[in-house]
Amino acid sequence: MTKLRLTFLYVILSATVLQAQHTNWNRFRGPNGSGVVTDTAFSMPFDTKRAVWRTETLGHGNSSPVIFDDRLYITAADAGQGLRYVHCIDLATGNQIWSESVKFEQFKSNKRNGFASSTPAVDKQHVYVLWQSPEETSLIAYEHNGDISWQRNLGPFSAGPGAATSPIVDDGVVYLCLDQEKYDSSLLAVDGNTGATIWNTTRETQRTGYSTPCIFPHSKGKQVVFSHSYEGVVGVDTQSGKILWQEIPFGDHSQRAIGSPVTDGKLIAAASGFTTGVKNLTVLSLGSEPTAIKELARLTRNVPHCPTPIILDDHLYLCTDKGILSCVNAQTGDSVWAIRIGGEYYSSPICVNRTIICCDRDGVVRYVPASPAKPAVKTLETELDITATPAIANGMILFRAGKTVVAYK
Repeated sequence: MTKLRLTFLYVILSATVLQAQHTNWNRFRGPNGSGVVTDTAFSMPFDTKRAVWRTETLGHGNSSPVIFDDRLYITAADAGQGLRYVHCIDLATGNQIWSESVKFEQFKSNKRNGFASSTPAVDKQHVYVLWQSPEETSLIAYEHNGDISWQRNLGPFSAGPGAATSPIVDDGVVYLCLDQEKYDSSLLAVDGNTGATIWNTTRETQRTGYSTPCIFPHSKGKQVVFSHSYEGVVGVDTQSGKILWQEIPFGDHSQRAIGSPVTDGKLIAAASGFTTGVKNLTVLSLGSEPTAIKELARLTRNVPHCPTPIILDDHLYLCTDKGILSCVNAQTGDSVWAIRIGGEYYSSPICVNRTIICCDRDGVVRYVPASPAKPAVKTLETELDITATPAIANGMILFRAGKTVVAYK
């Protein structure tokens, strides 16, 4: 087969896999974690004065809403009652369909983290929920009617700031990044139907990471991509768990990977850093061979710590924790534009219909066109305490703010 035909096949495969994942906002930050969607029924600005619906849940949390078909799923925790919840909400009305709880004992966690920061993943079979505590790491698969299909105890968990990584599901397989500080770390693949381990790849680190993996659709077999401060970025064969490549670009200074790796099917971007210290972001490409990794660019300026980047049309769009929004040439790392938009950000930006949307913790929503041309910033006031990344579905934008879930259009 000629090189041209191989390239064409790769492009078709990438587009097919990524397009197939656009049917539901089924994991943290939507389809494959890219944050990029098209919804012709939605447009900015949305009406902040007239919510489609508003629902109060039992418990608070920082986890993001996920959506499958006509239902929204979200996790929450009530430390005083010692209960963690999974809530299922009707997407059209906001009415609660079911709620299930598990007991837990309050443990040490960063005050801005809490006890429900892990976002569920969902497919046509199950809703997959990860709960971590010093006693155990529990992965639970719920049926769509709220019944438990299976449950796994994956061992104890230890991290001073608490727990926050999220599972993903792809083609019926659940992938987890179980990095931690006291016990053994690992990368894990679990059968979504049975809960049986497919592979468990040892991780050398003893540093908790909070990034959530993504799928890279390589022409010679899909890879699952994980990122970590000291282990860097790794591509793992989805079938065997074999590490195909590893890049360690972030250095050995004190840091933590919180933002997640992201791909547009051609490039991979990942970051790690410290809140008030050095932050690095790497842009990688893969050649025709599944191990042919190449670093295209490395950024140290205007790199976010918590928010995950967006890749679109060979450009990176970055929103820092302290409110600098920038556009960077993803192939070279050259700055295209950077503007101070204000605010403090824990949620990650999303891109809907080629509009970048950034939501700060005071409920101010700032949005700009996704373009290399330097934009004018527009704002909306929601009066919500937004620390979770919003979701898009059925012409609506859906926010989680503490114990409130609200839909606008």
